Amino acid sequence: NHFLFFLKNLFFYGVLMKRNPIDQFLADPDNKAKLFRWMTYGMIITTFLITVGFLFFIIHLVGII
Repeated sequence: NHFLFFLKNLFFYGVLMKRNPIDQFLADPDNKAKLFRWMTYGMIITTFLITVGFLFFIIHLVGII
């Protein structure tokens, strides 16, 4: 009986059904907060790097550097 259930899921879904680790990680509010904090840090750092790079590009076009 369990083997038939296994075969039905194998042929219907193509792979065995597994739990989604991302959903398991985000089920905890503390993990959501940690992810949000690190994404915020990443966005701030990315914005800073893009701004500095753009300023260097403008200074290079003007001919100062």
